Amino acid sequence: MQQTCILILGMHRSGTSALAGVLDLLGISMGNELLQANADNPKGYFENQNISTFNEWKILSTLNSSWDDVNIFEKNWQNSESIQPLYSEAKKIILNDYKDKNIFGIKDPRMCILFPFWEKIFKDLHISIKIIIPLRFPHEVHDSLLKRNNFKENKSLLLWSKYLLYAEFYSRPYKRVFVEYDNLLIKPQASLQRIENFLLLHFSLTKKMQDIKIFLNKDLKHNNEKKQNLNNVPDFIKNSIECLYLLSQNNENIEYKNSLDTSRSKYEQYVSFFYLRGNNSQNCEDLQKKYDEQKILVQEMLKHEKSLKDGINAQSSVIKNYEHTVHEMSLHTQSLKDGINAQSSVIKNYEHTVHEMSLHIQSLNTEMQKKVRVMEFQEIQINDLKQELNNIKNKKSYKIINYFIS
Repeated sequence: MQQTCILILGMHRSGTSALAGVLDLLGISMGNELLQANADNPKGYFENQNISTFNEWKILSTLNSSWDDVNIFEKNWQNSESIQPLYSEAKKIILNDYKDKNIFGIKDPRMCILFPFWEKIFKDLHISIKIIIPLRFPHEVHDSLLKRNNFKENKSLLLWSKYLLYAEFYSRPYKRVFVEYDNLLIKPQASLQRIENFLLLHFSLTKKMQDIKIFLNKDLKHNNEKKQNLNNVPDFIKNSIECLYLLSQNNENIEYKNSLDTSRSKYEQYVSFFYLRGNNSQNCEDLQKKYDEQKILVQEMLKHEKSLKDGINAQSSVIKNYEHTVHEMSLHTQSLKDGINAQSSVIKNYEHTVHEMSLHIQSLNTEMQKKVRVMEFQEIQINDLKQELNNIKNKKSYKIINYFIS
């Protein structure tokens, strides 16, 4: 029967020990010699000491690196001449610790970045691989690393990105499942059933659930930071957080994987520029600090620019309102002008009519004056006639009187 290895690929302080402890309770062998529990992990690491020591002091040391090195390895590092002698030693560790196990587990966060080396071992030994990737918010990981290792936030977030981006990329060809650390603690049975379904495994959950719930108590998680402060975090880290958690819900979404490829490429560019091996590392730290300071200044300038743009937009809106008001007033003024012009036309018509009437009245006055003069002349004539008539009457009266007198 072909052997199966359940690999836990997760960042340090991300719940890998809790997950490995659960597998151990379910009867999955995690190795013959496990790292001893200590104050940082009182319930134990469930980490094969032979493998973790080999990873740190053989492979990473040969690569001039360490578990907390944010730098990337050279391409095809697993095929380099210096690494070749290590393959036979690694095979011996697997055969000695797991040769009689049909299914076994390996938990060492370094596996995230050293996967290509161990992948070749498992292929040579005809061992099938199934992968669990635990997820924990990077700022919670930082809080834990700050207490344990006094790491700066930038380094913790870069390590989180490095481990998870490579774990996600290397694990794509295999059956895998993403498990959120919070869900494992709050809903352990649902999380384990999810692992069973995705990896086509069968655990005796009913018999072991009580022990698992006791093991997965709240004391396992000391740092909780639900609100992630991402203001000064590089965009590729923000994108990695979003896509990894989305991928945990939709395991093989090609869009998320393409986006993670972009983030991984940007991560490599970022550390290649800011973190150099050797004597320049401190200079790069200083450069990184200056870059972060400049980035904050740029962000402040962008905020100020946005504020100015908002002010300009507000003023533009006011100006538009003024322009609209002026346009309305212009239309009203034109309407008044049109009304005045219309009234002026009426007034002119009235004035013309009055002028015509005035001329007519003058004509009538002239005519009346003529008639008055005619009437006066006629009155004079009448008076003359009356006088003449009176004279005639007086003459006749005189003659009559004389007649009678005589």
